[in-house]
Amino acid sequence: MKIISVLLGITSFVLISSGARAAEQDPSLDFYLHSVEVKDDVDVPELDTFSFDANCVENSAVFSIEGLSEIPIDEIINIGTKVWTLIEKNRPVVSSQLASASAMPAGIKCWQTLENWSAPKAKSYRYSYKNLFGVTVIDFEFKVVYSYGGQLDGKGKYLTNVQVLPTHVEVAWGYTFNAVAKIQAPINLGNGVNPVAGLESQMTWTIDTVVKHLDQSQPVFVTGNGEITTL
Repeated sequence: MKIISVLLGITSFVLISSGARAAEQDPSLDFYLHSVEVKDDVDVPELDTFSFDANCVENSAVFSIEGLSEIPIDEIINIGTKVWTLIEKNRPVVSSQLASASAMPAGIKCWQTLENWSAPKAKSYRYSYKNLFGVTVIDFEFKVVYSYGGQLDGKGKYLTNVQVLPTHVEVAWGYTFNAVAKIQAPINLGNGVNPVAGLESQMTWTIDTVVKHLDQSQPVFVTGNGEITTL
């Protein structure tokens, strides 16, 4: 019986080892970045339909014109979300549509307190990965949307409703895809008299199979003057 048990153990080990080697040699589960497409996107929502405090001007608890002259316009903070999940285990996360960041003067609670906002702008980024057979295994797109140029008493250029939105995702069998958006601390690109907000958003994603793991990210920088730069 001991001999049979040992033989069964050896056989099982051989089968597991053979399976692992087969997986490592499976070209369908190994992959590479095939293409990246970046384009300006005109399909953006109106500013007042954005998710972040859309009706905050009507909420007296967060909106008041008293004391605006005492607000330090050069102290820029993010009054929105800092980190949110976009895609979890190959599926878009619904709550990601509600997350946004805003780079505005400390003490401001509502984007409608500021004036002279621009119409929203957007840029989309599409990534395609293929396996070693040349078949597309990951195809996803995300969009960075923002509105810029907001001023407080005619001064400054601020940002509001900076969003990173998943707009398309296709994942092949055997692959696991996850993505997260992260917002860095705002900076002042101007000076103390005429501050210009700058905000970096970073899309970070992972791709996993039984033979490979990939971490990748794409930082995007937007400014209160309306520029958007792929870093």
